[in-house]
Amino acid sequence: MKKAVGYIWVNDPAKVQEIRQQEQEIALFCKIQNLKLVKVYVDAGKNNRDFNGENWKHLEDYLYRCHYLIDCILVTNPDRLSRNPSLYLKKEKFVLDQYNINIAIAITDRIDHTIALQPFFAN
Repeated sequence: MKKAVGYIWVNDPAKVQEIRQQEQEIALFCKIQNLKLVKVYVDAGKNNRDFNGENWKHLEDYLYRCHYLIDCILVTNPDRLSRNPSLYLKKEKFVLDQYNINIAIAITDRIDHTIALQPFFAN
């Protein structure tokens, strides 16, 4: 089974419901795609324009130490990682080139959960 870590960012630590919603979306995506969710990193209340969140740094440290255990990083929207598209693409390329790990968007909206779905990863 492929393994994933989740990353969540909200601009206000008091938005517990938004954190839960992102956690649920990531968990549902993992269930649909048959991924094991290893860990979820949450940054709340910090500026997220340049990958400077405290828990993003912890996630990068985890990738450095354990990248061979992870197949992808899941977010609910690319702006959860960075509001700067150019910086996001550079970071995505770095993570793929350095660790062979994809950054994937955990999209669960508009999915008919009653039918069989194609797996996200090829076997």
